[in-house]
Amino acid sequence: MSHLARNDMLTTGDNRRRKARGYTTVSEPSYGFFIAGSSVKDMNGVYVRKRWPGPGADGGAGKGDREVALWYAHENGGWHMALVATAPDPVAEAAEAAQIAAEEAMYGDYGWGQWRPQRRKKRAEWEWVFLDEGGADRFSHEGDTIVPGAGVRWKHCHRATVVKPV
Repeated sequence: MSHLARNDMLTTGDNRRRKARGYTTVSEPSYGFFIAGSSVKDMNGVYVRKRWPGPGADGGAGKGDREVALWYAHENGGWHMALVATAPDPVAEAAEAAQIAAEEAMYGDYGWGQWRPQRRKKRAEWEWVFLDEGGADRFSHEGDTIVPGAGVRWKHCHRATVVKPV
């Protein structure tokens, strides 16, 4: 069966061919990435790995800011892509601490000890971010890998500037 679609639409199609299911590993960060398909036209293009231009010899962003592991600059624009330490989330940390205290109050007296009724997802230590010309985080996704994920893994973020490009 054949499906017709406009050339500006993405479709999964009705392809019955067997798809390759493999993976590969990398040990070194990429020298660059090509980003295409974003509705933010200035974000599309080639990103080249550079030395992070921020202060501090240790790669840190300075007091109160996050550490930068990898820094990629847009070849023709002011956008940047970076692998940075995950920002602390005080609201989520307080909610988790309250839940742990409630569970210990509920189960601690009955000999459950260290048992936890819910398995908690470990928060990623690193995240990928796209920074606009002004240095504000515009898109992010959990990192913990030296290869950024595909488009569907990125989420729009609304937060203050974390790393300001020079």
